[in-house]
Amino acid sequence: MRHAALTLAFLIVPPRSTEPASCQTAAESAATSGDRTIQPVDLGIDPALPNVLIIGDSISIHYTPYVVAGLSGKANVFHSGGRWGCNAGSAGISVKMERQSGRRPIESWLAFRGNVHFCGKKPSGAPKPRDYDISTMGLSWDVIVANWGLWDIIRPDPQADNDDRILTPLDKYKDNLEILFDRMRATGVELIWVSTTPAPPTNIRNRRDEDVVAYNAAAAAIARRHGARICDLYSLVKLRITPEWRHHGDPNEVHFSRELGNPFLGKQVAEAVLAALNTR
Repeated sequence: MRHAALTLAFLIVPPRSTEPASCQTAAESAATSGDRTIQPVDLGIDPALPNVLIIGDSISIHYTPYVVAGLSGKANVFHSGGRWGCNAGSAGISVKMERQSGRRPIESWLAFRGNVHFCGKKPSGAPKPRDYDISTMGLSWDVIVANWGLWDIIRPDPQADNDDRILTPLDKYKDNLEILFDRMRATGVELIWVSTTPAPPTNIRNRRDEDVVAYNAAAAAIARRHGARICDLYSLVKLRITPEWRHHGDPNEVHFSRELGNPFLGKQVAEAVLAALNTR
């Protein structure tokens, strides 16, 4: 195997001005060719480059193409989307799935196992779908970028002030993050945590920015205790955000625009990834 150790990270890099590449689901592009085992080049993966895994919700899904552009020729980029629901959802749901059904999405993401999107250019004549483990291709992670948060703070009742009306109360969020960090740390990977981005004043899931601040503070303390780096997207966005940064220019959207918001987020994450790779 090319890499002796895995590196878990939540990071940042600048995107190109060219149209970003889209993510190709690994399970939709991996297969065997006759008796030959699938090789990285069959998926458009350059085995000479380091491998970056991004774990997160739709915020990260939307900025990942700009990370791909910023790291072109420097790293292979993957996202945790796949049959676990296209995004990593909340820390609470990620842990609850294991407790209730025995399914372990975090292990599936870390092992690749065909549930991860490879974000790059799909070669013509790429193999047909087949699940597989990243180790079968002789690959390992060099950097892992991750976040859970926006889905943990949704409130089903906009008038509720008590924490038990939040999807994942703060104490439970901290417990869940400890479990997820333990899972990631067990791989021997270095962690870098990406903070949750600001919540607008009004939004359909009743998120509150004061909750984002409190949950980010708790997550940062846990991340540091696990020796993780911190990529503070919250502060970087809060200093700059205008309505034009939001999806469709809607000031109450939690998602960001392809013109301003997502390129900025992707640039920050790509730069953090490069910083981590350069200190190996």
